[in-house]
Amino acid sequence: MRKKRIMHIGPEAMKIPVGFFCVREEWQRTSSQIGLFKSLDMAKNCVDHNPDYSVFDDTGKQIYTGKNVL
Repeated sequence: MRKKRIMHIGPEAMKIPVGFFCVREEWQRTSSQIGLFKSLDMAKNCVDHNPDYSVFDDTGKQIYTGKNVL
């Protein structure tokens, strides 16, 4: 009988596709993500309606936050 492989889903497996923007509370907390957008304007709009969140690019750089514009 073959054993089933169990895949570990960690931050390294949760890569953001190039050219996409994610909306999270913090970059390190992947579980806080509420959106993934191709459009920066759509991501900013999501943050404007959820001020505790920020927009991060595919490298993890915070580029917009509901508290203030960076």
